[in-house]
Amino acid sequence: GKGTYMSEHKDRNTCGKCGLTEFKQ
Repeated sequence: GKGTYMSEHKDRNTCGKCGLTEFKQ
């Protein structure tokens, strides 16, 4: 959402606010 920034990497998205990393499949 607007309140959470997403750091986009080549193979994953990292939520900087909560430290969650979602690997793209």
